[in-house]
Amino acid sequence: MARREPKTGLNIGQRLKKARKRSDRTQADIAKELGISIPAYANYENDIRVIPLETAMKFCTTYKVNLNWLVYGVEENTPSLDLKEIVRASASALFEALEASGKEVPIETIARQIAFVFDQSVAHGEDPRAAARNLTDLLA
Repeated sequence: MARREPKTGLNIGQRLKKARKRSDRTQADIAKELGISIPAYANYENDIRVIPLETAMKFCTTYKVNLNWLVYGVEENTPSLDLKEIVRASASALFEALEASGKEVPIETIARQIAFVFDQSVAHGEDPRAAARNLTDLLA
């Protein structure tokens, strides 16, 4: 995983440690939950080894931290969003917006629109309902 100068002044290892301490866990607890050895996890916290993306993603999901915060030090207070929840909210919001518009839309188009709303929500942190409204407003 490439390293970039973090905005918070902390490096990845320090942010791992900060999140671990916030959750009141030991390195052994985290290592066990991630399915790695204690020395491997300690090496990530001490910036001796670069944490693999898959491990970082699992850490973020388990400890509800944002991957951008972990890797780059941005959006520290933004909790990690559950992707299933974003998909569900994206689809629901889009169907509500389409129903309100009264338009008949082919299912293939709806699928593409749900994917777009999902991408906007994930990439930009936009609320799925706002992204769906914006999209349907543009399509009106």
